[in-house]
Amino acid sequence: MRDSITLNANAKINLYLDVTGRREDGYHLLETVMHTVSLKDVITVTRKGADIELTCTEPNIPLDRKNIAYRCAEAFFELTGKEDRGIHIH
Repeated sequence: MRDSITLNANAKINLYLDVTGRREDGYHLLETVMHTVSLKDVITVTRKGADIELTCTEPNIPLDRKNIAYRCAEAFFELTGKEDRGIHIH
């Protein structure tokens, strides 16, 4: 089993975006056309430690629950029931 994985997270641009309504849960209904561009983030996820830890080379990126990667890791551990919740995301 691997302890680490590195993947590209490609950026995208909206070529067309229209808000067509609102769902009962408050989210908007959208019509959109998106396309990837050559910009990307390189994400490395490593099993490590006992908590969720984030690092980033960009100093303006939040490294706590304000970061969607942090909240996704929390949701993953909650939904899977994994006891070992140690992860480092860079």
